[in-house]
Amino acid sequence: MKISKSTFPEVIEFERLLAKCYYKHIAFRPPRQGEFYLSGAIVQAWRAPNNLSIAYHVIQPTHHAKKVSVHKKGAKVKLPAF
Repeated sequence: MKISKSTFPEVIEFERLLAKCYYKHIAFRPPRQGEFYLSGAIVQAWRAPNNLSIAYHVIQPTHHAKKVSVHKKGAKVKLPAF
């Protein structure tokens, strides 16, 4: 079953980089040795130890993901009358 790349998270945990990164989708094909591919119930990027024969989503890390907590101003507070 081929899964749409739009169902994957925006940031992925990369094996060996020990980091979460943004990524670029390369193709849905068998990965070549050294390429990263997506796999797992909790999707992670794995590096192919050799040329694989099964097709996966091949990806390439582009930027490290930095976790930040940001507050934005929301709607104005409306206090009830007393």
